[in-house]
Amino acid sequence: MFARRLAQVGALHRAGVVILPGTDAPLPNSPPGFGLHQELEWLVRAGMSPWAALKAATLDAAEETTATEVAPPDADDDQRDDDDSDGDINTFSNLFPTNHSHMGFMDQQGWRNVKAWNVNVAAKPVDKLSARLDYWDFRLDETADAWYGAGAWMNQPTGFRSICTTASPSCDEHVGSEVDLTLNYAYNKAVGIQAGVSRFFVGDFIEDALGTSDVDDMDWAYLQFTANF
Repeated sequence: MFARRLAQVGALHRAGVVILPGTDAPLPNSPPGFGLHQELEWLVRAGMSPWAALKAATLDAAEETTATEVAPPDADDDQRDDDDSDGDINTFSNLFPTNHSHMGFMDQQGWRNVKAWNVNVAAKPVDKLSARLDYWDFRLDETADAWYGAGAWMNQPTGFRSICTTASPSCDEHVGSEVDLTLNYAYNKAVGIQAGVSRFFVGDFIEDALGTSDVDDMDWAYLQFTANF
């Protein structure tokens, strides 16, 4: 049955039918993000070229969407949308939001409307153990635009849009900072263990948006085992 559906999709594409991926994203077996990545792979298996599959998920999807206009970024406005009320989306959106190693492990900051810098230090105290400490600082590139998380969602507290997206924004640009400590232990050639602990320190932007300085920082930790066969 699945092979037949792949063949049908390939036939529709060759006949000139516009294929738009992601239409089943709310279903439990097709989660947003990873579900789209797998769907693009299946479109290639169905006979579409890699470029055609990417075009279907980006340019074609934008052209077929009539609710808003999606404008490509340019050199002067590559991440931000300075007019939140005009119906045009000018904020850059990364297609594959794998932000762990690029914007901090906690995924609080996406690659959208952001100015960020990072310092890190790594060490190998023993033969099988390595450690890395990262510090991140996050700021809005355009305070009239939103604060976006790694999955392209808007990290919007109640009242954010009315307070922070006005013609004269009253919110500070500093979203916050993050510290990540990551440990990797190579048990043997096939088995590895990774552990991490992180803290996100609330910045003035979040306090301004909420109208209070009584905002807690966020903590996060994980333990991961990997096995190669």
